[in-house]
Amino acid sequence: MKKILLSVTALLAFNMAQAQDFRIGPKFGLNYANIRSEPKTDGAIIGYNVGAIGELVLSETFSIQTEILYSTQGAKLADGDTRSEIALNYLNIPIMFKYYIKDGLNIEAGPQYGRLLSVESDDNMTGLFDVWDSYKDSDISFNAGVEYYFEWGMFVQARYSVGLTDINDSELFENEKYNNVFSLSVGLKL
Repeated sequence: MKKILLSVTALLAFNMAQAQDFRIGPKFGLNYANIRSEPKTDGAIIGYNVGAIGELVLSETFSIQTEILYSTQGAKLADGDTRSEIALNYLNIPIMFKYYIKDGLNIEAGPQYGRLLSVESDDNMTGLFDVWDSYKDSDISFNAGVEYYFEWGMFVQARYSVGLTDINDSELFENEKYNNVFSLSVGLKL
């Protein structure tokens, strides 16, 4: 799956370089992130995403957008008296297929590959510590959302990302864990 996503990204980049209606720009936003697992986590954390986008406009109603985003994700955990917060930092590469409904309003959906960059856990008993070996180094998700693009270049976007691959790599805990992230973002397409 990783090779397919990277191949599609490379193909899109090549086509975008030759396209006449291609928009690029920065993007940043807030994440409301949690980890889906049993037992359930104790709550979501607020994070952020920042990066760059490239949108290839294929017609008045259809386009393909690829992004490279640094994204902070994770969850709050509780085990008895111990309360902790797990911070997962990813380099995410979503490929979004967009359908423009009316004017600048569009719906979007597509896969996302995430590469884990760092992991930290901070709890009320032992403090900050590294739990890198407890998480897999990659994640595949499916994204869906809505965006409004203003003709002068700004866009606002709401997106939900549901994890498709188990990110747990701990030998101590066998429960499956999946990333879930709701994000609100703004940016420019030039």
